[in-house]
Amino acid sequence: MLAEEKDFAFNADANRDFIRMPYWECERLVKPALASIAFQKNKMSFPARRTVRKELHMRKLPGTLLLVFALSLNLSHARQHPTVLIAYYSVDGHTKSMAEAVANGARGVSNVKVKVMTIDEVKKEDLLTADAIIVGTPVHNANAAPEVVKFMAGWPFEGAPLFNKIGAVFVTAGGISAGEELTQMNILHSMLLFGMVVVGGGDWTSAFGASAITSEKPFALSQKNVVVAEQFLRKAEGLGKRVAELAVHWGANPK
Repeated sequence: MLAEEKDFAFNADANRDFIRMPYWECERLVKPALASIAFQKNKMSFPARRTVRKELHMRKLPGTLLLVFALSLNLSHARQHPTVLIAYYSVDGHTKSMAEAVANGARGVSNVKVKVMTIDEVKKEDLLTADAIIVGTPVHNANAAPEVVKFMAGWPFEGAPLFNKIGAVFVTAGGISAGEELTQMNILHSMLLFGMVVVGGGDWTSAFGASAITSEKPFALSQKNVVVAEQFLRKAEGLGKRVAELAVHWGANPK
């Protein structure tokens, strides 16, 4: 076996990270690999997965082909079933309620996997494998909560692994004009530095993302088990729905 073939020899355990990559990362790796084996393209057909595996084994083609095939399978699946990650920090339950509403909106879109996690639960792999990331935070002094700032500061940056992922934000604030839009824009600006494509909510009333007012009348609620007014939950649902629809659309119409 040639040295180049050894480098690319397929091993399910060694290549598990490739198999779970977002589809655009698969494309980035598949394209040069395909170019390097273009001279073999007339030797084989791709009628079915089982047939391809059999042909690859019998012909003893370079291991690169196996990796390309595995990546292409993941590419197709990822495009059809994008993942929307909703990562939030909540103190009094307001932002958690908004996160659940965002998730409900995203789940209303077919073929979308929705993951709702607190920022403490999110791992690097969750960020890398998500097609869209929606961050939720309460407003603290016209900015994101310090915990959320620290969370985003720890996102992987080298090599731009979050490039072209969809980004969005939702916030909860105590009063009207108490910093909700400033906080939304700060988070969106941070996402842009990671190369993400940022989007707003479902209409012009949530242009920068979803937000909720929780302490100022008439939005301060006293009903038991009601922490966020219904009109704000609808905005959160609209944000989740739009992000999920875009993730599906991008998957069906790759860049």
